[in-house]
Amino acid sequence: MESVSLSAAERPALLHEYFERAARNWPDRVAIEVPPGIDRNERVTVTFKQLDEVASSIAAYLSAYVKAECIVAILLPRTSFHLYACQVGVLKSGAAYTCIDPNFPDEQLREILKDSEAVVLLTNSQGIERARQLGYDNAFDVTGDLPSELTLAAPAWLNDRNLAYIIYTSGTTGRPK
Repeated sequence: MESVSLSAAERPALLHEYFERAARNWPDRVAIEVPPGIDRNERVTVTFKQLDEVASSIAAYLSAYVKAECIVAILLPRTSFHLYACQVGVLKSGAAYTCIDPNFPDEQLREILKDSEAVVLLTNSQGIERARQLGYDNAFDVTGDLPSELTLAAPAWLNDRNLAYIIYTSGTTGRPK
C-alpha cells in the first residue's frame, strides 16, 4: 500500500493538536488541578496556556533527540502536572511516549527502558538518580529549567498513523510486555 502524505489541513487532527486548539480557545481555563495530598500542602492549578508553554518547551528540548518516530520514556508521579506536559510535549515533538510509574522496581524500569529503546527519559531529580544507578545516562529533569527558545516546527514525518504511546503491563509473568 502506498503511503500518502497529507497536509495538516487534509488529515485528521492529532492528539496534541486538539490540546493546542483548547489552549488557543481557553488559555486561562484550568487544564490540570492537583488537590492537596500527602506530599502536597496546597492545591496546584495549571491553565491550558501554562501547560502548553511547558509542553512546547519540552518538545523543543526533545528536538535534539527525536529525528524520526521513536519512544520517549516518562518517569513522573501522577500528581505532577509535568507528567501531562511531558505527554503533550512528546507528541508535539513527533515521538511516542511510555509512562513508567515511579513505584516500579528498578528491574522493571530497566526492562522498559531497554525494550522500548527510549531515546531519552523525562523525569525529576529522583528519577535522574535512579536512571544513573541503572546505567541509563540519557535522562532530563523536566521539573527544572526548560529551554526558553521555542523554535518548534511540526516534524515532517508526523501523521495520523504514527504511534502515540506504549503501555507496558506485567500480566501474570511479572515482567513488562
